Amino acid sequence: MSTSGYYGDDDDDGNAQQPYTLTSQNYRPEPIASGSHTKNPVTKVPVVDSNPLHRAPIEASSDYRRSKPLPNETERTRNKSHPVERNAGEGDLKRGNVGVRGGIEMSEVQKDDTFYMKSLFLRVEEKPFSIPRSALETESTLIRDMLKTNGDTGPGSSTNNPLILVGMTASEFGHFLDSLSEDTEEELHQEEWIDVLKVSFILKADDIHQRAIKQLDDSLPGPVTRVELGNKYAVRKWCISGYQALVLAAEPITLDEAERIGHESALKINRMREARLLKRVAVRHDDYEGRYALCPRSQNHDRLFPASPPEGMVKEINKLFSSVFESNGEEKAPMAREASPEVDSPGPGKWRKMYNTSFAVLKVEGNLFRVPQHIFTEPASTFTKLYTFPPEGEEDKNPIILRDVEVDDFRAFLKCALKNFSDDEGKDMWLSAIKVSDLWNLTKVRAFAVSKLEQSEPDLAARIELSRTRGIREWFRPTMLQLALRKKAPNKREASKLGWDNTTLLFQLREKLCPLRKKIMENAMIEAEKLDAISDHYQKHSSSARPHPCPFCRAKFYAWDWVNVRDETEAKDAKKAVKEQFPPDETAPQPDRRSKRISIQPIKKSPPSSIRGGGAALGAAAADAATFCNHIGDQLSDCCEDLCSCC
Repeated sequence: MSTSGYYGDDDDDGNAQQPYTLTSQNYRPEPIASGSHTKNPVTKVPVVDSNPLHRAPIEASSDYRRSKPLPNETERTRNKSHPVERNAGEGDLKRGNVGVRGGIEMSEVQKDDTFYMKSLFLRVEEKPFSIPRSALETESTLIRDMLKTNGDTGPGSSTNNPLILVGMTASEFGHFLDSLSEDTEEELHQEEWIDVLKVSFILKADDIHQRAIKQLDDSLPGPVTRVELGNKYAVRKWCISGYQALVLAAEPITLDEAERIGHESALKINRMREARLLKRVAVRHDDYEGRYALCPRSQNHDRLFPASPPEGMVKEINKLFSSVFESNGEEKAPMAREASPEVDSPGPGKWRKMYNTSFAVLKVEGNLFRVPQHIFTEPASTFTKLYTFPPEGEEDKNPIILRDVEVDDFRAFLKCALKNFSDDEGKDMWLSAIKVSDLWNLTKVRAFAVSKLEQSEPDLAARIELSRTRGIREWFRPTMLQLALRKKAPNKREASKLGWDNTTLLFQLREKLCPLRKKIMENAMIEAEKLDAISDHYQKHSSSARPHPCPFCRAKFYAWDWVNVRDETEAKDAKKAVKEQFPPDETAPQPDRRSKRISIQPIKKSPPSSIRGGGAALGAAAADAATFCNHIGDQLSDCCEDLCSCC
């Protein structure tokens, strides 16, 4: 676009002003020499200003030096080496206006002690952060120590050299930065405060850590979550309250809960739960004076822990076993009522009665063996499908080469199959025989080896371990029932052999057996009431009221009842037992109470308590037993050593 015309009025001589041309790129008037309206063009090049908003006229090029300089040229005259802001006057330069380098000496500048803040450059998950250095230096002991070590030029000093934080996400660190202001308590949600708890624990920001604990104290859902977070981020009071709630819970600990709180912690909790439940499986009976007292032997009497399922309860116990183990993916095993038949030895005694015994020559790792073929020709054997016996008389020339078995294992298998072993053979020989038998599905030899191995391995937990690792599934169900019915609860050593999941399920079964133990006790007390007792020598009772001998403590009683345990007493005992089983770390440095910050030390797992009677929760029962024994005298001296030491 181009527009032509005249600019302004006539000059002093009455001549018209110079015409101009206005274009879209340059709004300055383009000067043309006088008389341009004539046919003579101007030969000089006009001066064009780059500012499109400038509207002032400009003289011809010949009069440029006598013209008034433009504002931008004035600024260059004032300071030729550096550009300055527009409209800056000479007085501004003398005062050292902002943005004018050289206007004031930098040596005269002083950094404010309070508000000249240094930046700290961080990176979390490839996401950069730039925050005031004092914000983290004040709150985080870890950051403060790192910055002291690194100095002003180390990591965190610039964007090219950031301090990299690991163990957290950028979102979690962002929530932690939000919590640095005390006005954010109501703005952060529960999940965000958990992020703050995590980051403050990693960075050792004790004050922020305590704020997060305070915000989460009343909002955490369930005891398992409290224990899980308490163990991770060293909040001991959450662990204690969570453990106590799990001990008092109505339902047993599940596999998922045991995984979350830790298997060793779950083992301790299960032992305390069982001790609490067994305290309810107890009776109290009166004496000739009508006073009721706890029968101390009723809680841990051997009659309540039979070696095998009692008569009339086999079906119910098998049902409980199936509900616990088979619902959690365990394979089915023979029922408890099914007795395994006595395994006959497949030794040479029977083969001697046979005529025309055929032999097979086998080669294993350069060793030749010549044994009867009957060992390998069972109906379900896979040996005959893999190998073919040569014709009789040619077995020495064409031995069967066995490449899938080791010579020591094969030799142990032949000892078992031919009954050529000594009485002091160890369990390694039977395990080798079972290994080779499983290879070719030789059931008779395997059954004989399993029976011998069972005799050489009395440890029930070791049998379960062999059942898991060597595939002896026929041991699993009967051995687990023995562990569930016995008096002693599994300890840490046995749990490592059983497997942590099997240990958790075993405690579930033991808890479900507590009502059956109570039924056993009730049947015993009813049978005792039916017995004819010696006539009472005191005239206080009639002839129809005869005392009965207690089947547990042998004391005489007229009436009995179940022990009534109050919930408050159980809660108090559970709290005491939890603190004994989960003590704080005594080797850790104690917090400085003079400091503003509170140092919380992580919880150290301790070994199970050696308190007799099945756990610390039986402490109150032991005290009651001691009192009872003081009343009776020496009557219980031979039967109550499990509960008290005064007898």
